[in-house]
Amino acid sequence: MKRSCAERAFRLCDGGGYCKVLNADGSEITDDTHIGIVNPFRYRSYYYDIGIGLYFLKTRYYDPEIGRFMTIDDLSYLDPESINGLNLYAYCLNNPVNCVDPNGTFVLTTAILIGLIAGAVIGGTVGGIYAYNQASAAGATGWSLVGQTLLGVLGGGLIGAAIGGIVGYAAPFISAFLSTSFPILMPVNLGGVIGYTVVATVTGAQIVGGAAVVAGAGLLMFAKGSGARMGHNQHEKQMWEEAKRLRNIEDKDLARRIHDKLKQYPYAETLDDLLNIIDDILTRLGKR
Repeated sequence: MKRSCAERAFRLCDGGGYCKVLNADGSEITDDTHIGIVNPFRYRSYYYDIGIGLYFLKTRYYDPEIGRFMTIDDLSYLDPESINGLNLYAYCLNNPVNCVDPNGTFVLTTAILIGLIAGAVIGGTVGGIYAYNQASAAGATGWSLVGQTLLGVLGGGLIGAAIGGIVGYAAPFISAFLSTSFPILMPVNLGGVIGYTVVATVTGAQIVGGAAVVAGAGLLMFAKGSGARMGHNQHEKQMWEEAKRLRNIEDKDLARRIHDKLKQYPYAETLDDLLNIIDDILTRLGKR
């Protein structure tokens, strides 16, 4: 049946997925042949079975009026330690506003989705930049450089998405840890009996902040590592390109071999240091 482009509908859904199909003027549509009624993809793009008034989530039916599945989840999901873990009919851990369950078996929280997306973007960016610097320093150009950069973007994106998803899943536990106070105890002698007294308290956020400061100091101290690693940042890349020009290194394979062997030498602080290292490598390779 051919439908008019002017035939439009709007859906008004509550937090649990119970929807009304409305006209542009806000009146409810009751015509079973209207596109707004016929289209089965409604709340969170779930498939709505018009005949029985339930959503089909691939493995189970969900009733939006009572906010519960019609059949139980797998018994392996029972969690006696949690009050929600005993209700196998529950939908989205009783939190439908912030969670989604596309298959009826696994809840995706907003934090997990944000973590996946943000992790993929950050990981892809970092991976692409790293791959580009490495390939460029090794002498790659044209489509070879593009291909290696795209591989870096893909690999970094996958790793970032995995890490982001894990962080998103752990977000509630992380939040609880950051807000929890931990006592710092000092032993005291109480008439021959050793006891403990609280001398201070620290929060999880303060612990994480202190650890970050220590880790940052360590990174600054050891960031240069033990190898020359030319091409990892703009300054190193400029030094590397200038050194290749001064030593007339135009062969890409030779440039790659020299770059690989730089890791065996102390970090080159200046262009002169890098030139001395390259001279030694060329001598060892029998190129001088």
